[in-house]
Amino acid sequence: MMPIPRPTLLVRTAIVLAALVPFTSAQGQTRQSRDSTSDSTVVTTPQADAEVLLWTIRTQDVDYGARFQTTQEHHVRIRILTARGASELGTVSLPMLESAKLTNVEARTISPDGTTRVVVPREIHDQVLLRTRDFRVRTRSFAFPGVVTGSILDYAFATPATTHPCCCARAS
Repeated sequence: MMPIPRPTLLVRTAIVLAALVPFTSAQGQTRQSRDSTSDSTVVTTPQADAEVLLWTIRTQDVDYGARFQTTQEHHVRIRILTARGASELGTVSLPMLESAKLTNVEARTISPDGTTRVVVPREIHDQVLLRTRDFRVRTRSFAFPGVVTGSILDYAFATPATTHPCCCARAS
């Protein structure tokens, strides 16, 4: 009997990420977003439970001579529009492969009255989401304190990659 080839790490990673990333459409009405940092126009549907105010990903390559490290810094801000949005989005789970690391995880809830409640590090938990013989997918989860309609959920984290050999020769 011929052995069945194992999928490569890239294929497995793509399958896991495709299963974990929700897809949404931006069809709907335009309305004015009001928060403490911007007055930009945001596209939402009338029945939306929340709106994403900000989602930035900053990629940085740090050169360590013959090696470099790539780091991605994520920053997300979500405004809660309904009680259903508060219950469904009040807990965040960040998936990661076994070899990946999440660092600098910070989260806070900004209440409609402007008060801020910070998620303390002891309230951030890791757990295994999927385990196979060859790899594991873990999540780092936390719950935002005091989430109500009108709250803004603000969180950030970094994903440093392993160091890679530099592919080009350096001039002396």
